[in-house]
Amino acid sequence: MNAGLVLAMLAVVAAVLVLALAAAALSSVRRPWRLACPRDGRTAQVQVDRVAAIAAEIFGGPSSIARCSLWPARSCAWQCLDTPVTDRRLTRPGESLPAWPGRQAVVVPLDGTPESEAVLPIACDVARARAARLRLLHVVRPVQAVHDPFGRLVAYVDQEAASAEAAARDYLRRIQTRLDGVDVDTVVRVGDAAQEILREAESPDVALIAMAQRRRWLRRSVTSRVVRAAWVPVVRVAAGAAA
Repeated sequence: MNAGLVLAMLAVVAAVLVLALAAAALSSVRRPWRLACPRDGRTAQVQVDRVAAIAAEIFGGPSSIARCSLWPARSCAWQCLDTPVTDRRLTRPGESLPAWPGRQAVVVPLDGTPESEAVLPIACDVARARAARLRLLHVVRPVQAVHDPFGRLVAYVDQEAASAEAAARDYLRRIQTRLDGVDVDTVVRVGDAAQEILREAESPDVALIAMAQRRRWLRRSVTSRVVRAAWVPVVRVAAGAAA
């Protein structure tokens, strides 16, 4: 038999085997696990890093935890990775996080536009009904140094970043003064909007997210990205205008 043909057949078999192993690994971590934390016994929801799980299945080596509902309240040694299959289960789509008495905050992402502020009346109603507090969140995009038309440096990155964050804090304070009958705190983060909203929502005291929903024709909106990945419920309110 032609040596080239044999090598091609072996390559195909190897590729099929790798795909089968990857599919098996992905099926076990496609949704978060619900289990008892080996360190203190509390019910936790954990998401295994999918890429690391596939690599561990194919090449061997350790896997890792990407997210945990108990973070950052405690340190973690990833002992839950060794939990027997019979002691854990995949979460159901839309299943709420494990009960936590301290979850009393409602995260409200605002981007500085009236459209994003359309959610505020409903967010306030939800907070009052739950005896919760609002957490107004603004995410600042990473900034770059400013140069004049001749290429000369006008403002350094840290100066621009400080200015952007100060403007964001001022904006949130102005919104805060408009809200009566509800406790409010404010948070400014820097980075990708959806990712930073999700990170803030993973704080142990967060019960849900309330945000405006914009329609995007060419790409997914920030809201849709948050809804797909959030571990807490997301209340969506039509922004009333296209973004």
